[in-house]
Amino acid sequence: MDVVDTYNIMELLDHFLACVMFRVMYNKRNQECEGCKVDSPSQIRHQCVMMTEDMLFDEYFDTARLILKASLDTVWEGLFALAKQLKVVVQGHWRKYYEDMVDMMDECESRKLLNRALPGLLKGNEQSVYDTAEATSLKLLSS
Repeated sequence: MDVVDTYNIMELLDHFLACVMFRVMYNKRNQECEGCKVDSPSQIRHQCVMMTEDMLFDEYFDTARLILKASLDTVWEGLFALAKQLKVVVQGHWRKYYEDMVDMMDECESRKLLNRALPGLLKGNEQSVYDTAEATSLKLLSS
């Protein structure tokens, strides 16, 4: 495995956290949607279809942050799984940075991280990031 520079590790941590946060919000919204609960073919029963990204953040950001904060071990495991796929070494001392990020992250910061261009480290590995974020978010919501 390669040891990459500090900037790239921070970018990986930030982007992964934002992806997990978004996936938790998205999956939480689907869990509460009556149409999704019964797998309705009619879009009329799916209030989730009408929800904009702004509404998603307004409704679920605080809940998602609390879920992430309560289950940092699960998020950390997801990050290590991603780092292994990318052949990157993420050492344990980064956990403090990660915990601080979850504590300090606000809605605006989360949106910036999510919408920022992927760092060079992740180029070509976008699907791995999103798949790992999705798996991690589902694990968080099931616990």
